[in-house]
Amino acid sequence: MAPGNMDGSSTFDLLASTRDFGLRASFDLAVDGSSESIVEVDNIQPEAIALADIDGDGLDDIAAVDDTMLRIFISAANHQFLGPFDYPLNGEYHAAVFRDINADGYSDVVHLSQNPAVLTVFGGGPNGQLQIAHQENITGSLDNLLIGNLTGGESEDIVLVVSNSTIRISSANETLSYGEFTEYDIGSPLRAVGLGNFIGEARAEVFAIDWHGGRFHIMRFDESLGFESLSMRNGDYKTVAQIGIDDLDQDGLDDIVLLRPYGKIDFHILNEDGSIQGKARFDPGMEAHSFSITDIDQDSYPDLVIQNAYGGMATLMLNRLVSDADGDSIPTDVERFGCTSALDLDSDDDGIPDAEEDLNQNGFVDEGELDPCDPDTDNDGIQDGTERGVVSGVLDPDGSGPLLGTDLTVFVGDSDPTTTTNATNPDTDQDGSLDGEEDANANGLVEHDEFDPNDPESFPSVEIIKIPLFPSLLVGLLALFACSSGLLRISTRK
Repeated sequence: MAPGNMDGSSTFDLLASTRDFGLRASFDLAVDGSSESIVEVDNIQPEAIALADIDGDGLDDIAAVDDTMLRIFISAANHQFLGPFDYPLNGEYHAAVFRDINADGYSDVVHLSQNPAVLTVFGGGPNGQLQIAHQENITGSLDNLLIGNLTGGESEDIVLVVSNSTIRISSANETLSYGEFTEYDIGSPLRAVGLGNFIGEARAEVFAIDWHGGRFHIMRFDESLGFESLSMRNGDYKTVAQIGIDDLDQDGLDDIVLLRPYGKIDFHILNEDGSIQGKARFDPGMEAHSFSITDIDQDSYPDLVIQNAYGGMATLMLNRLVSDADGDSIPTDVERFGCTSALDLDSDDDGIPDAEEDLNQNGFVDEGELDPCDPDTDNDGIQDGTERGVVSGVLDPDGSGPLLGTDLTVFVGDSDPTTTTNATNPDTDQDGSLDGEEDANANGLVEHDEFDPNDPESFPSVEIIKIPLFPSLLVGLLALFACSSGLLRISTRK
């Protein structure tokens, strides 16, 4: 299964190798599963298929590989194909990568065979004609083949994973002539390896999951192929069946997609130091066999095409990590991996919109910000909205719909919005008493038996009663009666 664009339209196409129909192309596939046309390309059932612009005309062409042959079909007008153009291969198929390695506008083909182990680089060109640019025998037990620019050169590098724990890297010039491989021993058998731009530099890094420790590693190589480990994270990564790497949230840094047993899909959104900003797991509702990453709905954000393990079906999963469903200006991916709700404009129901509490909308409580997940950020006993002078809270934007505003059964409106206190300082007037102890009912109004949380010299207002002079005994009896009956109350400060 390979997604791409074979006809230049604004919708995506899908190439599949099927048991009943062989090689099959579906054009202009819609999210509901419908397509403009389905073309039976060839009756072959290859080991691997791909879509790549071999002839540089802007349309994806078809490449199919079996044990003995590389077969190319060139996309033409009206959903037709020219070819096939066949190229014999040495040895049995093991892996193949289709991409423009030397940035000349034509997709190239790197093929790795086994029995014997031979690496062959085909250079693309006009009319879809391939030329062998490099070929060499490979020693060792082969595992994986990757292509990426690790060294910052003009052409991309070849990365071979051999003998389980060893990575070999070779750089090429603009004519696709590769030099000797430099070998690195990771020290632990590797389960999965991929390449991506995780830290925002001009060259790619290696992402690897080791078999024994269940850890993932991010490794960087310099121009001379010097090695540096950037990030290592322990976790349950032993059961990962496939990895995918792409910039899911369009922040300029690649993220990780992991296929788990029984079809579960994990997403890891990464920070620029390779650490995990947030992660989530989704169940597509069927057992997935594999997945491809492409922009299905042409919104510039990568989506998933998931191939079912049974039934010959494909499931389309649209990327909504970067949308803002509740319209609070905090992207859904930040809310999903943080503590706020992606469907609630006021997650903590303190009357202040989430985006006004998390001012830079990054999902963290930074200095000077309120906590959008805690209605009382400074824990002084008064809600943030009440301290800020909020009276009515955030309105529910869609009534009985899925979006939410401030829950009025939780929110306490400010009874005196003309005065406010500091919602990030539990003792606004610095008199040693919490704001919520001075404003005892936490309603924002200084009432007759309360202290003013904005005034360190304040005392509760009391009514002065003038009484005539009585004999001392009578006064003492009256005071004793008043205290015992609760008519006299003495207010004290800490």
